Amino acid sequence: MPRRRASSPWARAKVCAVRHALVVPNRARRRVLLVAGPRGFTLPSVSLGRDHPGSVDTVLRAVARRHGIRATVLRTLTRPRDRRTGIFHVALELERLDDRAPRTPGARWVSRATLAGVRLSRPEDRTALAAWSARGGRRAAWMRPGWRSRAVRWCERQIGAPATRMTQLRAWESSTVLRLDTRKGRFYFKAVEPPCDHEPRLTRWLDRRAPGRVASVVAVGGGGRWLLMREAPGRALRASARLGDWVRTAHEYGRLQRALAGAPARLRLLRARRRDLGWLARQLGPMLADARGLAAGGRARLRRGEIARLRRLAPALGARCRALARLGVPLALEHGDLWAVNVIVGRGGPVFLDWEDAVVAHPFWGAFMLPWSHGFWDRWGHRSAAAARVRAAYLAGWAGAEEVQGYRDAFSRSRVLAPLHHAAIWWHDVLPHLQTSLETAALIPFFLRRVLEASRAV
Repeated sequence: MPRRRASSPWARAKVCAVRHALVVPNRARRRVLLVAGPRGFTLPSVSLGRDHPGSVDTVLRAVARRHGIRATVLRTLTRPRDRRTGIFHVALELERLDDRAPRTPGARWVSRATLAGVRLSRPEDRTALAAWSARGGRRAAWMRPGWRSRAVRWCERQIGAPATRMTQLRAWESSTVLRLDTRKGRFYFKAVEPPCDHEPRLTRWLDRRAPGRVASVVAVGGGGRWLLMREAPGRALRASARLGDWVRTAHEYGRLQRALAGAPARLRLLRARRRDLGWLARQLGPMLADARGLAAGGRARLRRGEIARLRRLAPALGARCRALARLGVPLALEHGDLWAVNVIVGRGGPVFLDWEDAVVAHPFWGAFMLPWSHGFWDRWGHRSAAAARVRAAYLAGWAGAEEVQGYRDAFSRSRVLAPLHHAAIWWHDVLPHLQTSLETAALIPFFLRRVLEASRAV
């Protein structure tokens, strides 16, 4: 089957490797590891292809292979973009898992007090070290030295067995994720910060109300911001070439939403995250007037002509929101990030992971994301008969076989507004909290371009 030209926001493109500079302090944090070279010192580094800025497992494996350093990521210090190449210069602060000597040729431990006088051959390394040395500023809990050990000990107590292996999978502004292997099986630990601190309690509630549709929850702790889950058996939907897996996922997601629609407990858990059609209509003006939001995504930013077309469409889009609201579809739990990477498919059906972007909203928005996911889009395409099957399966799951016709008009109207909703969520709820992973905001222009495409098609 021929592969289509990459257009999905998470599709892999052929890009230059990104240099990841590493700030590695010693245990006392009074010295930092530098590498001597002919033109001065540099930070140790690894070069890897571009990925989601929160994904750190591949970086940490490369660090272990090249430098013999076993570590986790505390935080991203800097992430400046080279204006000429568009490539990011990433600098990460690490916390080592042991005190083994690095095997980097030319490695030197340099005292923090003498860093200012050290000759560095790369200016971005000086910037990274300055960010590491700076005091003040708010940090997420997992960005503080020593936090990881406390979190792992808590997990081990809840599991009732020590971790034989610990792997950090993700670390960015909103969350960090650890994978723990034990003699009792594999577990995943996630810690979140506001505005995502609803996720642990919501996931536990979903596990009780819809067992098998989320990963089995072992415990919630850390003041409600820690979530420990047992591994869900199966594989990521993103890797599945079986269209039936995608169809069943869409159908079961619709069924899950319908089963939970109007549940009072869910409304309490997400009382501050109501994003109905009235809210969406109110975001149109401010979002389309925000130069920073419309320029998000660097080279993927919206062009002037696209912005002008969106602003001309704003009155019609507001009218569409009001018309769809009049059709009376009840609000429901909306996942908010229903890309295929967040779904595990196994014998028991799909398991939906990562509810940190969940909101109470019109239910049909999630049906938009699956056909645009990496793994579907590059196999079948979002305009294909396969995509139509996925959308039809979702609607049948939501409505039930007897009521599909009654919801068909609302579902058709939602096709233009779904990407608008996701753009507004990113602009209103996510963008204000991004500091060193601003390229993820490329989703704002991505979604708004889908609004333009869908508007031309109707």
